[in-house]
Amino acid sequence: MPKLCILLFVFLAGCTHRPDVQITNYRFPLPPSSSGCFIGSSDPTLDPVTSWNQAADMALAKAGEAVLGSRIRAGSRTTGLRDSFGVAMHETQGTLKGIGVVGWWFDREGKGARSECRKQACSKPNTMWAVACFHGYERLAPKILPDAFRGPIPAWLKNPSLGKGNRLCAIGVSAPTFQKEKAIEFAIEHAKQRLAQQQCLYLKSLVVDWVDDRSWQFPETSTAGHILENTMENAKEQHVWRDKLGIGPLRRKGVTYVQVCIENPDFGCD
Repeated sequence: MPKLCILLFVFLAGCTHRPDVQITNYRFPLPPSSSGCFIGSSDPTLDPVTSWNQAADMALAKAGEAVLGSRIRAGSRTTGLRDSFGVAMHETQGTLKGIGVVGWWFDREGKGARSECRKQACSKPNTMWAVACFHGYERLAPKILPDAFRGPIPAWLKNPSLGKGNRLCAIGVSAPTFQKEKAIEFAIEHAKQRLAQQQCLYLKSLVVDWVDDRSWQFPETSTAGHILENTMENAKEQHVWRDKLGIGPLRRKGVTYVQVCIENPDFGCD
């Protein structure tokens, strides 16, 4: 009987263990999250590209907080002779590998992401959302941000993938331009920048929480220079789609979506 209990314990321990994420010959620690995906959002801005990047950086910052942890500082800020508000600042800083943005969604009605909102709208109209996933968990992205992958869109947008084997892939977007070729050029550049960050992401994030439930987050993302240079030179365009009718996840006519991939990516951040 004791022997049976020991075997049962080993079996249950094996079932609850979550293996590391593996792409090519590299392994990365799995985030302490039930899904392996993280969402971020951006308030409306005049420049759609700014909104896309802010939402993406917010999603990556959420991943950083989960994986790297944060250092908490407490303090106060005085705005007048009598008004004083308590504030807590959470700082996250470090390096991530093997995570990328797999989709965006322009929330015109303010419904919010499924993982954040349940029965009613909980975000502002015209909010931009982004979802970032660790490799191997992209298939879960449509469950937490379904509107980013719905509608008559190309299969490579509807079924997000960061690549398999020795191939790494990323999606980039471009706002409408007068020249189609310029839009494709801008989208490719955007995709390559995101592709470089998948290989090596330097993250700095500061979250300021006020006692009255207001919260502000300031993420900064970058990558290693040699990885960006190699990606810009060697990543190749795989798919291009110009959304003439505005039926894509960004819900804007003329937006160009591009997928680029690179063989044998470099995960060396040093």
